[in-house]
Amino acid sequence: MRILILGGSGFVGRNIFDYLKKFKKLDLVSHTRDKADLESSRQFSKFLKNTSPDLIINAAGHVGGILRHVNNNYNFLYKNSKIYLNIMNTILEEDFKYLINLSSSCAYPINSKLPFIEDDFKLGKLEYTNEGYALSKHIIHKLIEYANTEKKRKFKTIVPCNLFGEHDSFQEEKSHLIASIIKKTHNYKIGKIDKITIYGSGKPKRQFAYIKDLSKFIKYFINNYEKMPSTINFASSFNLSVEDYYKKITKILLKEKVKFLFDRNYPDGVSLKNISITKLKRTGFNDFTHFDTAIKNTYKYYSKLKNK
Repeated sequence: MRILILGGSGFVGRNIFDYLKKFKKLDLVSHTRDKADLESSRQFSKFLKNTSPDLIINAAGHVGGILRHVNNNYNFLYKNSKIYLNIMNTILEEDFKYLINLSSSCAYPINSKLPFIEDDFKLGKLEYTNEGYALSKHIIHKLIEYANTEKKRKFKTIVPCNLFGEHDSFQEEKSHLIASIIKKTHNYKIGKIDKITIYGSGKPKRQFAYIKDLSKFIKYFINNYEKMPSTINFASSFNLSVEDYYKKITKILLKEKVKFLFDRNYPDGVSLKNISITKLKRTGFNDFTHFDTAIKNTYKYYSKLKNK
């Protein structure tokens, strides 16, 4: 089976590629921006014809942390929508039948009942800090629904919770919570900073999954493609408050308790957000990494980056 991974140089796409390449029966093609501009229908169409995949995994898109999202809603909506509209139109014109689209739990309406179930993935009140990004995810999700009903496709969507792990971004404006904590903990460890600051109150709870576990699930998903629902959430049991993530990660990496400074000038975002994994459990997938191991693996990767 030939599989094309769109967004192959990004955090999610790169991890999926690295995991799937272990399996000799899979012929992988990784899309990167230098191979084809996804905003250009001509370039993308030519690229698809040349690669001729049996299955497309869409991990493409512009993404960042809360600091980047809150100040760039226009760009996230415009650029991502342009990419997703072009991807969908092109794969339909070229008559491709199989697509796994990677979405995001941040696109669930915040006024839905918790935990968010797949039927709730529809337009509603969105968290203002990443509204533009979330809206773009709804655009491709609707296009997939229409393609499946009107054009008899078998496109699928996986909605992961927040992710962390190898190849994550550790740049301040791009990093998500766990990557940010790991970077701050490292700087504290080497004496670059003498205190660790938590942005906001530290009270909101966040659900995370290790990126390698998502990659394992995608392999499982491919093996059971026909049985999988058209939309399915993906999450692990990692669901703590921001402050508790700081406490847990610093203890794992420093083996000591640390006092934190809270900077309440930064927004908290929604106070609680978690997605249901009822459908996920029904699939039979249960191959998750222990949190301590996942953090140590991620820190090992980050340390190698710093030593390059």
